[in-house]
Amino acid sequence: QNGNNLPPEKAFDDEKVKNRFHQYTLELERSNEDLREFATIASHDLQEPIRKIIGFGMRLKKDCSPFLDDKGKDYLERMERSAKKMQTFVDDLLQYSKATASSIRRHRVDFKDVISQILTVLETRIEETQAKIEVGSMPVIECDRTQMAQLFQNLISNAIKFRREEAPLIHIDVRQGGGHYLISIADNGIGIDEAYRERVFTLFQRLHPRAKYEGT
Repeated sequence: QNGNNLPPEKAFDDEKVKNRFHQYTLELERSNEDLREFATIASHDLQEPIRKIIGFGMRLKKDCSPFLDDKGKDYLERMERSAKKMQTFVDDLLQYSKATASSIRRHRVDFKDVISQILTVLETRIEETQAKIEVGSMPVIECDRTQMAQLFQNLISNAIKFRREEAPLIHIDVRQGGGHYLISIADNGIGIDEAYRERVFTLFQRLHPRAKYEGT
């Protein structure tokens, strides 16, 4: 309905709601911008000391390894592994802050080409695991190609990583209706327990030990 056709008090209430919603939106944008800025600064500031820890650890391993007993060598290996894990975490945090800060560039994108490129990037992993990827008829959509490529790469690589004993089977398909496309990616992997459906989409949350599944 048009606000002019509403009773004055109702039109006034709707205007208040709109103003409040606009204010909340501005506050959320500011909060997100602060978070992105913090992530970028923190990542840059953490990278240098981590690189030094790894670098001096490698020197220590090279120059002093003959003088260390088995316990000393074990400590050195643990330090190096922990530093590299921290480096991966910081790199991922920096990539995340860049992804959320980047402006969206929309143009016509053929999803078939995008997925084909992703499968080329993941070719080694696909061969190692004997994964089979079935791709249905893909649309051409107005969107940001870089973000869509990242999305497909994450989903497909996760489907390969979180697999059962049998070879991964991944099916990518699309349905159209109501002016929208519904793209689905299904696999025969380990799945997600219902109890963890919310937690698994929280930033840097893990459901499995690092020794079993790599990544952050």
